[in-house]
Formats: sequence, structure tokens, C-alpha cells
Amino acid sequence: MLDSRGLLVNDNALRDAYKSEMALSIEAAKANGIADEGDRGLHAVVDAFNPNVIIGASGQAGAFDEELVRSMAAKIERPIILPFSNPTSISEARPEDLLRWTDGRALIATGSPFDPVELGDRRFEIGQGNNVFIFPGLGLGAIATESTAVSDLMATAAANALARTVSDEERERGLIFPAVTRLREVTLKVARAVAQQAHDEGLAQVDLHQAMGFIDNERWNPEYVPYTAG
Repeated sequence: MLDSRGLLVNDNALRDAYKSEMALSIEAAKANGIADEGDRGLHAVVDAFNPNVIIGASGQAGAFDEELVRSMAAKIERPIILPFSNPTSISEARPEDLLRWTDGRALIATGSPFDPVELGDRRFEIGQGNNVFIFPGLGLGAIATESTAVSDLMATAAANALARTVSDEERERGLIFPAVTRLREVTLKVARAVAQQAHDEGLAQVDLHQAMGFIDNERWNPEYVPYTAG
């Protein structure tokens, strides 16, 4: 985890106390060759840790530059690169650049919609890693079970359910998230998984069968009725 000053390490007092929970130990930083406070930037971290995945939530356009991406791709066969900042003007990188810098090997999802990318004789569709895939189902599952808490495992169940919805056909098109057009189907599966987890943890106050019925029957169905002037 990095902030604007670089890798979060617990050797000095952090300006924001909540960051201490995400900070790396100084021992782990030194073990990976990052001890100098003056060299804890993103490039140094990628070189030291050889990550399979980098996630952008910085709001800094171009933070995933060519040097960084090529360095990552030189060591990882299928780097997963997620420039999630939106709108597109502040995305950490543009998909067309990421694919070009990795010779089409990168697996990409963005926070904003991007057009498909043509590279050589291949066409890559760019999926969105949007929180809309998780939160409606997580909330619905918790409400349906009248759960006494929303646990970490319920959130994990939601994420795993989302992952299972990605079809082989979507993967062939380069997507690592389902198409947004399948949101209602995905939300239903996420909600069911969350309800099951709440029941398994003893957090549910409603019978599981009843909760599943609520999930199936109480979702809002948009109906656009034509109106005419009277």
C-alpha cells in the first residue's frame, strides 16, 4: 500500500493513524531491499516486490507509466493492471498503452468505460471493475437475512460469487469482470452467497429459505411506463 509519499512502512509515525493498519513492517521492507525513506516510490516497490497485480486508486493520471509497466511485465507473464481512478481523465493508465507496453499480455479492468482496443490482429474488450457489482448484492443479502453484522467473510463471499460469474466467453474477450449488462444476474448471485455466509456464521436472524425467497421476490424491477400529456 502506497500513499502520496510512497510505501507505507511502520518505522515512522504516519500522519493518518488509520494507515498504520495497512503499513508494512520495517523488517519486511528491509528484506525486500526497501529501507531508505527516500526511495519508497511506486517504481521502487514494483522492482522490489515483483507484484502480479497493481491497483490504482490514486486519482493521478499516468501513474502507471511505460517504464513501470514494462518493468512489471518483464517478470510476470500475465500482469493484472487495474487503473481504477475515474473519470477517464485521471485514470492511472489507458488500456491501449498497457496492452502495447505488454505485447497484449496484460489483464486489465478500469474504473471508467473505455472502448475496445485493437492490437495487431486481436481485439481486447476492456471491462469495468466497478463497486456496483458488489454493494447491491452485499446489502441485499444482509437485509434479507436481517444480519446482525456485515462480516469480512460476507464481503469475501460476495467477491468470490462475483468471480464465479465471469464466463469462459467473457474471459476469451479479455474481460476479468462480467459485463455490466449482466448486473441484475450478478447481483442476485452475490446476494445469495452473502445470505448463505451470514447463515453459516450465525449472524442471520431469518431462516435461510425465507431469506432466499426475499432475495428472489423483493428486488426492484424497473418498468418504464409511457406517459402522454393530458
